[in-house]
Amino acid sequence: GMSTVGRTPPSNWTTGCRFRTPTNRLPTSTSLAGPLYRLCIQNSFQELDLSLGGMALNKATASPFEPLWLRQLESAHGGLLRQSPASTGFGDCVGDGAKGPARFRRRWSKQTGGGFRRLPIVRLAGLLLIVYVSRRLYTRAHVSEICLQSVPTGMFNVMGNKGAVGLRLTVYNSSMCFINCHLAAGVANKERRIQDYSEIMRKMEFERRTSTGEIQFLRIPEHDQLFFFGDMNYRIVGLTPAENIGSIIRRTYEPLLKYDELLNLRNSGRIMQSFSEGQITFPPTYKFDILTNTYCLT
Repeated sequence: GMSTVGRTPPSNWTTGCRFRTPTNRLPTSTSLAGPLYRLCIQNSFQELDLSLGGMALNKATASPFEPLWLRQLESAHGGLLRQSPASTGFGDCVGDGAKGPARFRRRWSKQTGGGFRRLPIVRLAGLLLIVYVSRRLYTRAHVSEICLQSVPTGMFNVMGNKGAVGLRLTVYNSSMCFINCHLAAGVANKERRIQDYSEIMRKMEFERRTSTGEIQFLRIPEHDQLFFFGDMNYRIVGLTPAENIGSIIRRTYEPLLKYDELLNLRNSGRIMQSFSEGQITFPPTYKFDILTNTYCLT
């Protein structure tokens, strides 16, 4: 099902520095004495809001879907993800079908600096990764060094029906990396899912040009903040469908966690050891009868 995990570093990122006089001054020669020597660097922090969402589409054809999907996504919530042209007012930002109080829309516009900016899209077969940054953050936080990458892990590690797409960027002076993955399906393919994950972590590299013009290649773990999510295809193993449904109906999901394949693999140190995961407060996302909200019991 759909899963999301994130690296353990906190969400406060170093954003700059300012000079302060230290409490204890070290001995110094006369040539170094004075206000300049007494200055030291103190880090400052900026807390940013971030939200991740994933969607699995049951497509009957392989036809491109980005334009339609993007229109639907950006029209949701009154069109709040749409960008407003600089020459127009905020009313154009929320779209014709916008609902909700004008006060909220004005506050949203002020908070985001006029909407969101969509970064370049990366796609691998049916995998799609879209990242939006508020215009306020984009203009003030020096969003830079954006790079896209993909790694197929399907048949012979060439086919793109399985694998991952990634986007990395620098916000202020901290690097961020987003990975959307689709791992091997099937109850019997636990080891293959582990292999897919290992291949993604090993092969995905992002090109980065330094201030001196030198080209560097950054691997996924080399980023300050890392978010790994997508259709990982891990299952609840060891319970009958009837036992699963009973917990789902009662909304008591905690008893199911000890049968969660991904959680057990993480606890055993076989996969994603350096990640942390938010509290699971939602029902299993797999498997439903096609075009229904009814769990498939076959």
